[in-house]
Amino acid sequence: MMKKYLIIFLGLVFLYRCVVDVEVELPLENSIVLNGLIVPGDTISVSLHRSGVSTDTAGFEVIGDARVTLFENDEALGSLHYQGNGIYRAGNVAKELAAYKVVVETPEGEIARAETFTPEIDFNANITTLNETDSILSHRPFYLTLTDNPDKKNFYWICIFISMYEINPDTILSYRNLQYNLYSGSAYADPFNITYNYEGSGEYCFEHERFILLDDNNFNGETITFDFWNSYDSWKQDSILVYNTDEHYSNYLKSKLISEKGGEYIAEDMPPLNYVPSFLYSNVQNGMGILGSCTRYVKVYNQF
Repeated sequence: MMKKYLIIFLGLVFLYRCVVDVEVELPLENSIVLNGLIVPGDTISVSLHRSGVSTDTAGFEVIGDARVTLFENDEALGSLHYQGNGIYRAGNVAKELAAYKVVVETPEGEIARAETFTPEIDFNANITTLNETDSILSHRPFYLTLTDNPDKKNFYWICIFISMYEINPDTILSYRNLQYNLYSGSAYADPFNITYNYEGSGEYCFEHERFILLDDNNFNGETITFDFWNSYDSWKQDSILVYNTDEHYSNYLKSKLISEKGGEYIAEDMPPLNYVPSFLYSNVQNGMGILGSCTRYVKVYNQF
């Protein structure tokens, strides 16, 4: 009996010695929240808020008395001017393939900063179909051709907007929605938001929710053709957009989609990984939020 107790005691001592305190650094209340998306060819602006309870963005308050300095390729361009509602704007137009840094200084002595590198405006994207006519069915499948720049790290996000109509006695109301599902069968696509659809659409058996992400880890400098399929016959697609984003904005979008969907992103043949609770990616030092950049290619189709 004593031997049994001794074994239990030694086991507990061993477990105790293996316990390591893990300190998780969570966003605190009253933190700086910096958000901005820099688009080459447009003026540069960011928004500044102060967090309330870290899980409740509705409690955020605007910061209207900060000094916000903009740097381009490590050269100071001057201060951004406060526009109200937490928005700070520069007179500078963003350039492609440039490094931008935003430094925030508050009257309380806090300093937060974030950086991004803008992608190319023309990233050699082109979308075609088998038959470019006005009929709905002729717009499927879609073929995206890309010529990758081997010297840059690129992240391509594909989405489709659809036009929807409500006919009232006196008028026709129209509005645009982001299409909920896209299909592909390509190994180039990031699998983070896919499920396998056995019925599918021919070889387009992978169903992507809202966006298809292509990063150039799988190709380097060559021209690729990526084909995909939209999910609904009955709704007319309005435009197809391909965003070329920096790594920070891509990571943020990916974390946001995973966070919103949670564990349901895991397909049936995958391990029971748990994505809830999740987090939103941030590249803001001494604060929260995202400073990213992107360019885009758009293919517009006729409404009817």
